[in-house]
Amino acid sequence: MRHTRGAGPRSRTGMGSILLTLILLLLPAVSTEVNFGPTLDFLGRFHPIVVHFPIVLILCTVFFEWMFGSFKGPIGLSILNLLYSWSMYSAVAAVLAGYFLFRSGDYGGDLIDTHFWSGVAVAVLMIWCVHFRKRYEKTHRWRWRQLSRALLLLSGVTVAFAGHQGGSLTHGPDFVVEPIQKAIHDRNLQEKTVLKNPASQLVFRDLLLPAFDRTCLKCHNAQNAKSDLDLSTFAGIEAGGKSLKPMLIPGRPEESELFVRVNLPPKHDEYMPPDGKIPLKDAEVDLLYHWIKAGALEEDTLGRLMQNDTLRKVMDSYLPELAENQLSRQAQRLERMKTGPRLARMALDLGLEVRPDEETDSAYYTLSMQFPPKVITDETLAKLLPYKDYFSKVSLVGADVTDEGLYYLGQMSNLQSLILTKSCIKGYGLAYLKDLPKLKMINLSHTDLNDQNLLFLNQFPVLQRAYVFNTFVSPEVVKVVDEHLENARITLEEGDYY
Repeated sequence: MRHTRGAGPRSRTGMGSILLTLILLLLPAVSTEVNFGPTLDFLGRFHPIVVHFPIVLILCTVFFEWMFGSFKGPIGLSILNLLYSWSMYSAVAAVLAGYFLFRSGDYGGDLIDTHFWSGVAVAVLMIWCVHFRKRYEKTHRWRWRQLSRALLLLSGVTVAFAGHQGGSLTHGPDFVVEPIQKAIHDRNLQEKTVLKNPASQLVFRDLLLPAFDRTCLKCHNAQNAKSDLDLSTFAGIEAGGKSLKPMLIPGRPEESELFVRVNLPPKHDEYMPPDGKIPLKDAEVDLLYHWIKAGALEEDTLGRLMQNDTLRKVMDSYLPELAENQLSRQAQRLERMKTGPRLARMALDLGLEVRPDEETDSAYYTLSMQFPPKVITDETLAKLLPYKDYFSKVSLVGADVTDEGLYYLGQMSNLQSLILTKSCIKGYGLAYLKDLPKLKMINLSHTDLNDQNLLFLNQFPVLQRAYVFNTFVSPEVVKVVDEHLENARITLEEGDYY
């Protein structure tokens, strides 16, 4: 008799769950070009408000079910039933409002698709969670309760994921973990800005490597190892280059090619660095000599080497200059760190996104487009001029930036990477970028760049890579320019979008 009485309501509940599920699953297939009128578009604007209800209600339901689901009191059951029902209703309402907002055309891309489908998944899971809970209440069969609880738990996980996707749409892809990333970044910067005791400084990492960075690494780095020689790491120096001559012979600096080259007369053909470029200072050459003489160990400290009276006299006059340079870099880092939050807020208002550049050893920042993208013009870049020295990487994919706007980018003296893919430039404004001392990569794919303006790349001092896919440049000119640039490569590949 009990089974017969329950058949009718259970059947109706099952048909309702199936029908509502089909509607939600078919909703993304409804063309967004269908004009539903301003009323539904208006309702879509309520999605950011409505969407908070299922997030809170579903997570509360998970908590109460696992904490108090075994109690049989009428008050507890009433609260749970309300939580289950309103979790389902609010999830369905959020999906419908989200669809109306989505069809407005202001959003697009993979992230919005993932967010929408995860929202549909939450609503469908809650529909069947409530369905099986009602079956349990009518039959008291344990399997329906277990199935309902499993779907509820899965709904909690999915709604958390959907909420993260929504936060990413509004605030950027790393919105949730950004405070943790910022704390780690700030801690690392603080550690790097502490001025070490001179005696504890590592000779190679703290003294010689910064000197090489200033004088040698433009030509001898991991990405652009001229003569196959990389001076950016201890292992790279030990590996040597094309000459096959050992760079370091511990205890014998006169036979170590690294010391021999920097100790030659400046007019010698093999003197390094060549062509009148900035050489190592005399104190740095002396330090390199005594470091190799002492064994050229990567972990050697300045305190151990300064036991040598000759080197100690040299370093006594050099250390004040070294400390002044380190303190100056520290002050610049701290100033950029202090200004970073204000810069990020300003960029957000302009439709841009600013983040710390984790690949640099200083408080530089990356500048990129928001998602969904807003209109970025030359005037937008002009507003960033007060912070022109803060940026190391800029990505303006699809921006309405013209060649005149490249003037503002040309003021960013610490810029290393510039992506202008699908922007409005023709190329004559590249002349504004020719004096950037650190610009190593530029992406000009999908622009109106032509053969004549491509030649401006010959004037870029440290360029290593340029991408010119789907432009008006001819393969023949690309080949000629590529062969002319000794340390850079011009390619017809599309390149990174950042």
